[in-house]
Amino acid sequence: EELVKERDAAKQHAEVLEKERNVAKQRAEVLEQERDAAKKRAEAMEAGMQLSCKGSHILQPFRALAGKCWCSLCKRTQPEDTQTYGCRVCNYDLCERCMFMPKPSCPDKHTLQHRTSSGGSSCDICECKQAKGTQMYGCGICNYVVCERCICMPMDSDE
Repeated sequence: EELVKERDAAKQHAEVLEKERNVAKQRAEVLEQERDAAKKRAEAMEAGMQLSCKGSHILQPFRALAGKCWCSLCKRTQPEDTQTYGCRVCNYDLCERCMFMPKPSCPDKHTLQHRTSSGGSSCDICECKQAKGTQMYGCGICNYVVCERCICMPMDSDE
């Protein structure tokens, strides 16, 4: 009976060690993801890429929950556990693709600014009319306007 108790205690100890190893492994994975995200943010800042919401709050990295997160820019629902970036103050989220895409520019290479349409303008790419209140991008210098749909056109042919 003493041997049975010792065996059970050893088995429980092994289970505790296995759980601790799993926790340590998960922590290491989270740290690696945080390092990768920090590296991407640093590279994005150097390249002048999107890092804040429309309210100018810095977007924070988080993992998407199943069916609960969609990109505010491209409108795609994000798969569960996908790296996503968001602002809880403005309820604004970006997928990784939109987060790190280069800032759009007009043909004269001026950076397009996010705007809300006052109505009457048309997208210079697809020529769709922009209703009042529509989110769009524009260049005030060139009077060049692009709708969000064209800004988010797939970069790869497989999308």
